[in-house]
Amino acid sequence: MRICLVVAAALASIPSARADPETKSLGNGYSLQADHNQVYIRKGSQTAPLAKGSGFTSVKVDTKAKAATVEVEDATCVGSTKYTWSFDHLDARLENAASFAAVKKKDYKAAAAGFERAVARDPKWNIAAYNLASAYQLAGDKAKAVAALAPWLASKPVATYLQVTIDPDLAPLLDCPELKALRAKQPGSIKITADGITGGVAYDPARNLIAFSRLEHSGSSMQYIIEIEIWDVAARTKRASHFLVDWADSRPFTDKASLTAAGKIAVTKRAAMLEKLLGELGFQATPTEVSEEGTHDDDKIKLGLPKAKLGVVGKDDTARALRGNTVVGTAKIEGKLLTATLIDAAKTIVLTSHRGWAEGCDRGPEIGVYLMKLQ
Repeated sequence: MRICLVVAAALASIPSARADPETKSLGNGYSLQADHNQVYIRKGSQTAPLAKGSGFTSVKVDTKAKAATVEVEDATCVGSTKYTWSFDHLDARLENAASFAAVKKKDYKAAAAGFERAVARDPKWNIAAYNLASAYQLAGDKAKAVAALAPWLASKPVATYLQVTIDPDLAPLLDCPELKALRAKQPGSIKITADGITGGVAYDPARNLIAFSRLEHSGSSMQYIIEIEIWDVAARTKRASHFLVDWADSRPFTDKASLTAAGKIAVTKRAAMLEKLLGELGFQATPTEVSEEGTHDDDKIKLGLPKAKLGVVGKDDTARALRGNTVVGTAKIEGKLLTATLIDAAKTIVLTSHRGWAEGCDRGPEIGVYLMKLQ
């Protein structure tokens, strides 16, 4: 069960919290409060977290649109982030947070009623739906639990299947027909270790999906992450992701990247879970070719894939694949091109780049991943 809105991970440098909470009224009984680097919405006795932040630069309420536009002081590179929250959005977070009191008392009927209200206020918020399904499952009503997930099983099947798999409160639903229907007719066969997917990439030919191990590390602390990302080849869009190695699993300030004792246990469990998940979805080990070390020519970066007789050139936030002098694929990227991995079965190259401005900021991952479809 998910407690609330997912917020950005803690950063190495965060503004110090004010001695006293800063409060801004939104009218109609709503108020925002910044306390200990967290922004909350409050209404009466109800409170729910909204975003990371130490204070407010501006707060504007549009009574006609029933929404508030708020600029929050935070640890981003520019020092603030602007949000627009409708009152339905705020009510959903309040209902969601309040329902956990009932969950703790194991009053799952009352919890489900609260999560139902959260879903009604913000039907596009998947966490409320996950929590509603959890409450019904804990109450022993799998049919209603699956019904709560139905819109998400239809619109985001892979991400929802992943969520059901990793959430202990939802995992009992895996034996329901609606979840079984998402499994591949022919199970896949891949291997995941503490280093990621063996070979770096797996491919699901039936759904035309790629699973890729994204590595990101800190050169100063030697800590690192490995995230397993699932991408839609046709749409060139990430459909789901889950950490194999999280920052806290890795040992800081060592001679080389390594896992803590607790991290080894956690990563072993995640590797087994993710291997089973990708196998159920039909992912297969697939031949790949990884680019040779790149060369620099003025402001261009050139990567070679000699077996495929391809070259990849990155310049001006655009990557191009060339066979001889013929361009056979293009992709927009952000930052400095790092690697190119050819998945011949998918006629696709997975590109990574270094988004240098993101380092030390919560502006998305430092290592970007992009898909390039080949002609």
